[in-house]
Amino acid sequence: QESGVLVLWSVAPNRYSQEDIRLLDVLASEAEVILRQQQDVVRKERKYFSTLMSSIADGVVVARLDGTITSINAAARGFLGLMPDATLDEDQIWRDLSFSPRGALEQYEDHGPAPVRFECEILGRPLEGIASPVFDAQRRLDEVAFTLRDNSEERSLERKKDSLIATVSHELRTPLHSISASLDLAVEQFGASAPPQM
Repeated sequence: QESGVLVLWSVAPNRYSQEDIRLLDVLASEAEVILRQQQDVVRKERKYFSTLMSSIADGVVVARLDGTITSINAAARGFLGLMPDATLDEDQIWRDLSFSPRGALEQYEDHGPAPVRFECEILGRPLEGIASPVFDAQRRLDEVAFTLRDNSEERSLERKKDSLIATVSHELRTPLHSISASLDLAVEQFGASAPPQM
């Protein structure tokens, strides 16, 4: 399988000797070996990245600034109610999230390129999201990475905590009111003749 073609042109006829041609052939063969090795490295890195993305419990959506989704993991598809092989309706996804790469860009322009938190509810499930800037090699904003986490358990714990505090507060107030009322009644009834312990 060929990797490409190396072509050399010369204005002058017979510019390259047979030795030059053999040397160029060796150079082209070595370049092919290096390119194939690099292709293998890239394939392995892509496979690793794909495995990593699919094993993350949080939803991850990576998108260009125009809203084009370049990567989405299985957890994000699940949060968004998408089947594993369903075609992405990017506009619908940004409406569901109530946040988009453009929204993130506006936040970055106003507050600097720091992660931006947002919340939304999809399919009755509360989600917490973070939009993080992704820069290219020249440190220009290139994409936005959205991480999504189901925080329904945290909200449930928060409701339980609030309920416990309200119950404990009520239970503590009830006996205190009874004791206070009894003391008021005793002072009223006995007045100045009450024993000093009261």
